[in-house]
Amino acid sequence: MQKEKTNRMFKDSVFTDLFYSDKAAKENLLSLYNALFGTDYQDPNIIEKVRLEDVLFMNMKNDIAFSVQNRRIILGEHQSTPNSNMPLRSLMYIAREYEKVINPKDRYRRNLIKIPTPEFITFYNGEEECPQEEVLKLSDAFKIQEANPVLELKVRVININTTYGHEILKKCSVLREYSLFIDEVRRHKKSPQFLTETVRECIKKDILAEYLTRKGSEVIN
Repeated sequence: MQKEKTNRMFKDSVFTDLFYSDKAAKENLLSLYNALFGTDYQDPNIIEKVRLEDVLFMNMKNDIAFSVQNRRIILGEHQSTPNSNMPLRSLMYIAREYEKVINPKDRYRRNLIKIPTPEFITFYNGEEECPQEEVLKLSDAFKIQEANPVLELKVRVININTTYGHEILKKCSVLREYSLFIDEVRRHKKSPQFLTETVRECIKKDILAEYLTRKGSEVIN
């Protein structure tokens, strides 16, 4: 169980670093955004990172969160195991996000306050069977099921395993290379030096080569 948890944390951390912490994270987020919404933005400066940090929000920390021109806010999660509670988690996250961007006094104003449009995406790359894409709904968790629930939240779950061939992997090269990187991790995982071998093989195959050349030792350590 401990090894499984460690492997999951390792994969989550590489994903989060690529799309949030690394020096190229804004460029990677822009590429991901264009792939998700069919846009062709070129300026990474339109991306603003807005992730919750658990220091401020009592253990609430999501993987990636960013806004685009303050018009749309995207909350992204990476999952190695299926999780039907992503809509509930996303509801908690977005409420906190809006607390950050809205002046407390504004909520009592008479005029309508405009807020960034939310989007909730989960990127799944576990080894359990999972559809190429599905939508999870908050209302599925309600104890009383109604035709038109007064509260709804939808999470788009995208299977980024290369074997499932989701279209987004063709549109976002860094996401495709991340998925290929995980393929290599699985291929070498029985080896005692699997991370060293994975990093070496990926650089040789030009899979996240620039990133792993810079941070290969960090990944291994």
